[in-house]
Amino acid sequence: MRASLARWSAPGWLGRTLPFITAATAIAAVLYSGQSLRLTQESNQHQYELARQQQAADRYTKATELLGAKDSTLQVRLGALYSLGQLATDFPDQRFPVVSSLAAYLRETHPTADPLVSMTDVPRSRNCKTLTPTPLAQPDVDAAIGVLASHVIPGKPTASRNWVNVANTCLQGVLLDRADLSGLDAQNAIFAFATMRRSDFRYASLSGADFSAAALYYSNLSGLEASNVCLDVTYLTGADLSNVKLRNIGAHEVQLDRANLRNAEIHRAYLAGADLTGADLTGALLSDLVLDDAVLTDANLTDVKFDRVHYNSGTLWPAGFVPPPST
Repeated sequence: MRASLARWSAPGWLGRTLPFITAATAIAAVLYSGQSLRLTQESNQHQYELARQQQAADRYTKATELLGAKDSTLQVRLGALYSLGQLATDFPDQRFPVVSSLAAYLRETHPTADPLVSMTDVPRSRNCKTLTPTPLAQPDVDAAIGVLASHVIPGKPTASRNWVNVANTCLQGVLLDRADLSGLDAQNAIFAFATMRRSDFRYASLSGADFSAAALYYSNLSGLEASNVCLDVTYLTGADLSNVKLRNIGAHEVQLDRANLRNAEIHRAYLAGADLTGADLTGALLSDLVLDDAVLTDANLTDVKFDRVHYNSGTLWPAGFVPPPST
């Protein structure tokens, strides 16, 4: 027993264990410093995010106040609009409130003049309240459109269906090429002479909308359900309208060449002079249609169900196809 105590209390033991004690102390200090640094970094990051959110909120509040002020000048409104656009660029999580504010501004400053078209009438082109040759020839309206368009392009996440509300708004001549308009609420809106090529309209609300003479080449409208839509001289070349359900459509001289209309349901449509060259209507259900002078050359009419279709001697059918009796 005495010998064991002697060995533990010998000076050599301390010399042997001291390095281990020193190393353990150093490791503990490093771990403590690392944890403190991590906590400091987390705290700094949290403070940075709070400051960033506050900055975004302040910029949004100031811009919308200037935009909505009754006595604001054109220069002030333009500055506010571009500030909102820059805000959405700097803070992607602010895109939804920015786009919503821009849409509200357009609804207020450029409303349509006419109410929804009655189901008893074939939709026809309508006018904006501002009856000028170029209804969007207002710098602030043009700016709002430009900013909105830059934040509804594919690849940027959208919020939810109906996230852009331009119902009852006149957007005549607007340029929205390759725009992500999925879920767009554009009921009773006017897009006459607009350019919206290769845009996405899936899940959009378009009843009562006017697309007369608009360019929608190769756009995606698959699954669309709408009524009272004006498509007079609308360019839908190569567009995807598969599985659409359309009712009461005015589409005089509409361009649907090479369009995908597979399994489409179209009831009560005026398609006189329409160009359906090479269109695919496989499995479509077509009722109460006027096809006077329409061109269906090379169209795929496999399993198409016709119900009450009117046509004349100027209607061109695919070679070898026997059309149903004209009503």
